[in-house]
Amino acid sequence: MEVKVAKYSGFCKGVEDAINLTESHCSEKTYTLGPLVHNPDVIEYFEKKGVYHKTDPSKISNSKVVLRSHGVGPNTIEILKQNNNDIIDGTCPFVARVQKIARQLLEDNVPVLIIGDSSHPEIIGINQWTKDSAIIIDSEEQAKQLDIKAPFGVVVQTTFSLDKFKRIMEILKGKYSEEEIIVHNTICRATDLRQKSVKELSQTVDLMLVIGGENSSNTAKLKEICLESGVKTYLIQNYKDIDPQMFTNVKSVGIAAGASTPEWSIKEVFNMVKEIESNELEVGKEVEGEIAKVTEEVVLVDIGDKEEASIPKKEFSLLKIENLEEVAKVGEKVKCIITNIDDEGNVTLSKKQYDENHIWEKLQKDLEAETVISGKVLEEVKGGITIDVGARGFMPASLIDTQYIEDLSSLVGQNLEFIVKELDKEKNKIILSRKDLLLAEKVKNEQKLLEEIKPGQRITGTVRRITDFGAFVDIGGVDGLVHVSNIAWKRVKHPSDVLEVGQKVEVEVLEVKVEEKRVGLSIKATQKSPYEQAIDKFTPGDIVDGTVVRLTGFGAFVEIADGVDGLVHISQISDDHVSDPKDVLEVGQKVQVKVLELKPEEKRISLSIKEAQPKESFEEYSETENLEVNLGERFKDLFKDKE
Repeated sequence: MEVKVAKYSGFCKGVEDAINLTESHCSEKTYTLGPLVHNPDVIEYFEKKGVYHKTDPSKISNSKVVLRSHGVGPNTIEILKQNNNDIIDGTCPFVARVQKIARQLLEDNVPVLIIGDSSHPEIIGINQWTKDSAIIIDSEEQAKQLDIKAPFGVVVQTTFSLDKFKRIMEILKGKYSEEEIIVHNTICRATDLRQKSVKELSQTVDLMLVIGGENSSNTAKLKEICLESGVKTYLIQNYKDIDPQMFTNVKSVGIAAGASTPEWSIKEVFNMVKEIESNELEVGKEVEGEIAKVTEEVVLVDIGDKEEASIPKKEFSLLKIENLEEVAKVGEKVKCIITNIDDEGNVTLSKKQYDENHIWEKLQKDLEAETVISGKVLEEVKGGITIDVGARGFMPASLIDTQYIEDLSSLVGQNLEFIVKELDKEKNKIILSRKDLLLAEKVKNEQKLLEEIKPGQRITGTVRRITDFGAFVDIGGVDGLVHVSNIAWKRVKHPSDVLEVGQKVEVEVLEVKVEEKRVGLSIKATQKSPYEQAIDKFTPGDIVDGTVVRLTGFGAFVEIADGVDGLVHISQISDDHVSDPKDVLEVGQKVQVKVLELKPEEKRISLSIKEAQPKESFEEYSETENLEVNLGERFKDLFKDKE
């Protein structure tokens, strides 16, 4: 009988701290306010040390008082202080946090809704922090009937069932808007983990034992979770409550414990279950053991109670074994069936028979659930490979990969992951598929990538396919389309003129349509436009060669670089008056132009033909003599005579 203990069992951190705190203050004048924990064994333990509990704070004075992990309200604390008591606060930090939230909601004049057991000391204490003004519910029915002024705040008992809390919140959200509910999920993380681990365990065993006090709220919830899983469940306080009849026809037992259950109690229950487990050996019984020794012809297995059984070589596997020492390793666990017990008590086992009884059942479940399993490739055979799945499975070459694999022998000895594709026990046929797994993974990765990539993102991809209208580029698991118009700035007649399959290219994401699994890409967007290149190449004042590409009534367009043309306004064609550009220019004519102005944001370039022409020199007509005349100098003799 297999015995498993839930991963998160026994004292939670809050209870453990309260226990240690009480342990360090044991004396005749130390009391706990109410039972320290909801576990009679722990209460008895401390009573033997002189620590008793009292429920009425007004009847405790001049003593040490331990506040248990459930916490108390401000009124209770005040009474204890007035009676001259030394308060030792063992309140769980998670409970203290709920108290603080409740108090703040009260101070903010926000009505408080507490989800939890109204009779539980934790809830009673939290309600005191709201001056007993909170509304308390603990069921879906109460949630449906709730009438509370909105907006309101919600807190929840730290040990409350998370699933039940979610169901109650769904009802509340159906009655009130999100703005009207201030939700504080105050369920302790340890409680959540404990409940999840118990739920998982209860689904894998035939019987559950839940250890804890009958009045322990969190223990009761663990029992409720087990029962919801459909497994037979018993709530026990300790090992003394165990009845051997509980385990009739039971092959696996799960043990869980509430937050107030001590470790020693869990161990006692575990040991008792193991002791009850039948040690009688009989032919046909399934047993589990550990390989103790391997020889050429036999495997010796320790099956407990100093019993050693043997597995003959031919009974170790459904597969043909050449070397037993290669497949059986000392220390490994094996499950077998007892096939013989001789007069001297020597036990013979068959792992082969056990596997045969269970492998088809397991493979059927794997087939139905599409479970991913793994196995070692045994050999290459006609049309595919064989794989060890406890039995010999066959994987056709067409189901090995999404692409053709030429040399199947290279896979021999490798461990592969796959799913069961087809099963026929009568024909002893096990068909496996790795391709289905790879395709599913591809779809998953495609979906993830489609959700992650965004327009404007630049990615390096590989050209996978070229068509008349564009090229498909793999950007990491998804093929996006680069339309022919988005391949380059210049006109591309056919994508194959500038691209080839396998070529690495940088692309920019233009659009993503997740539902249609379509991605629009552009190579052109990753490159500078001809106008941007022109800005880098030309500056105002440059004189460059160009070609007239278009004539209009207001001027001529001249191409000065591939895909870049500028306007020569009619007034900039000639110094002479031009009525129509066609009178002096023609398309295809080579001309020199001067760059007057660049406006990259408008993709406009202003040019001039006349400004590019050399100017006629007037220096030969200019006076070389100084013609300035000083009259006094020129007519000095006349002025002299006048004098």
